[in-house]
Amino acid sequence: MGSLTSANMIMIILLIVYIQYATLTVPSLALMSDGMSIINNYDPEKGVDSTELLGFVRCEQEMRHLFEEWMVTYDKSYNTLQERQRRLSIFKDNLRLIDEHNRPSNNHTFILGLNHFADLTNEEFRSTYLNSQSINVTHHELMLSMPTSDHRRQHVGRRRGRRSIPESVDWRDNGAVTQVKSQGSCGCCWAFAGIATVESLNYIVRGDLITLSEQQLVDCAGECTGRYVREGYAYIQRNGGIDTDQNYPYVSGSTGTKGTCKADLVNVVSIDDYSDFWDAGEEYMAEVVAVAPAAAGIMAGSDKFRFYSSGVITGECTSELNHAGALVGYGETKEQGKPPQEYWIFKNSWSSDWGENGYARVLRNNPTEPYGTCGIASYVTYPKINLTPAA
Repeated sequence: MGSLTSANMIMIILLIVYIQYATLTVPSLALMSDGMSIINNYDPEKGVDSTELLGFVRCEQEMRHLFEEWMVTYDKSYNTLQERQRRLSIFKDNLRLIDEHNRPSNNHTFILGLNHFADLTNEEFRSTYLNSQSINVTHHELMLSMPTSDHRRQHVGRRRGRRSIPESVDWRDNGAVTQVKSQGSCGCCWAFAGIATVESLNYIVRGDLITLSEQQLVDCAGECTGRYVREGYAYIQRNGGIDTDQNYPYVSGSTGTKGTCKADLVNVVSIDDYSDFWDAGEEYMAEVVAVAPAAAGIMAGSDKFRFYSSGVITGECTSELNHAGALVGYGETKEQGKPPQEYWIFKNSWSSDWGENGYARVLRNNPTEPYGTCGIASYVTYPKINLTPAA
């Protein structure tokens, strides 16, 4: 081979510099091919991915690649190129927010990740998946809404006043919690939270874990949005029971609307009463949840809650109770070298793709939040069955 010319030498040097730069700025396809690992699996115990360290800023090529991968993962498609470009732009904004939150120097106790909400603006998310009717009612309004049978009637050991309770409870370990469900594009968290607690209580009292119908509540007791959990309980009590979701399957998640209440209903599970408490206090809430899961309102309108992936949520919420879920237990973290954190186990209705397989851990007994972290101690309600618990 002949000697290299000066021009060729310059080209080779430039090529080497380019390859080194590309290696630093574009992650390998191997990293991105494993379940979107670089943005969906921030694990503080295993360490974050190298792409997130030292204030890493994702390049345009990487964000487009992640968007393509995300579309495949969540089976997303768009009718026009313009709409696709718009959703890509929103996706990139959300990805930047997630990256910024997960920066190690921020020292957060919870991690964010991409999920099926990643192509939505916060306004779109709130209008589709949250309750349009705030749960912020006054104590006086709450008392006026109580059933005439006396909301203070006791149920299988539930009572006000201090009593000994376990240090931790997880009703999932007792087989008392059905699978995580998805409300889809119907903002009927009230129906899912209510049904989840009735399912669990029925198992605890009667010994049968039966998956019940949220669609019946939407069709017969309310709408997709703008209702309270207690309205679902009131309907079940008044109707003499509720059907299974096998006989009355959920469809509003795909339509965003309610249907017509069916006439051929089978009352499989019934309740005798229900209770509501406004500003109950977390100590009393623990007494309640130690007996059976309860429904609770929560401030879910922030992007931090929307993209929650794992860990203990310590705040950064909105100021409005606009969502509800089931409290299925409580506990305390035990991580070596870190102070323990008490938490609630919150069962959500945004599918198992959200959070910790559909659940969130929310800081319990937060001294800086008189109404609980994200308002979780503001409003608690639960059903009652006046029978002796199953042995």
